[in-house]
Amino acid sequence: MTDLALTDSTNSTSTDLATTDLLSTSNSVSADLTLHEVGQQFLQYLKTQGKKDNTVATYSKDLEVIEKFFGSDRQIRKIIIPHVAQFLKSDIFLKLPNGKDKAKPTIDKITRFFRMMLIFAQENRMIDVLPLTKDVSLGRNAKKAKVKVVEAIPKEEEKVDEKAEIQQEEILSPMEINEEAEVAA
Repeated sequence: MTDLALTDSTNSTSTDLATTDLLSTSNSVSADLTLHEVGQQFLQYLKTQGKKDNTVATYSKDLEVIEKFFGSDRQIRKIIIPHVAQFLKSDIFLKLPNGKDKAKPTIDKITRFFRMMLIFAQENRMIDVLPLTKDVSLGRNAKKAKVKVVEAIPKEEEKVDEKAEIQQEEILSPMEINEEAEVAA
C-alpha cells in the first residue's frame, strides 16, 4: 500500500488511502475478527503511518506475547475487562521465559502496544468498548481519543453498598425537612 491521499471534492478533505484500504473491510462492528487479524491490521496501519521497520518488528513480538495468553484465534470482541486484568497479572506478561521478572520498560511497552491496538480496533468499529481496566492509562492522546471505556462490573457487596448510600441520601431528618421548607419559603 502506498501513502497517497485522496481528495473528496465535496468538502476538500484528505483521506489516507492506506488507512482507507485497511478499514474498508467493515463499516459495522465485526464479531468474527481474531486477535491475530486485528493485530496484523494494526501493525500494517503502523507501517502506513511511517513507523520504522524495527518498531513494527518489536510490536510484532509484543503481539506474540498477547497472543500467547489469549490465543491468536480468540475473537477480539470476546476479550473483556476481567480477561485483560488476568493478562496484566499473568506470568506470560510479567516474566521472561527463564522465570525472571521483565523490566518495567518492557512491561510498559507491551501494555502501550495492547492499549493502542485496542483503541485502533474500537475506532475502526472492530469492538464496541475498550476492555481496559482503570489502571491502564489511555496515554498521551487520551483527550483526543474518542473511546468508550466501560468500568468493570461491581461485585455484589459494592452494589449493596451503593444502594445503601443512595437510600441514606434520600432519607431526610426532620431538621433537614424544616430547613428545606424554610429555604423554599
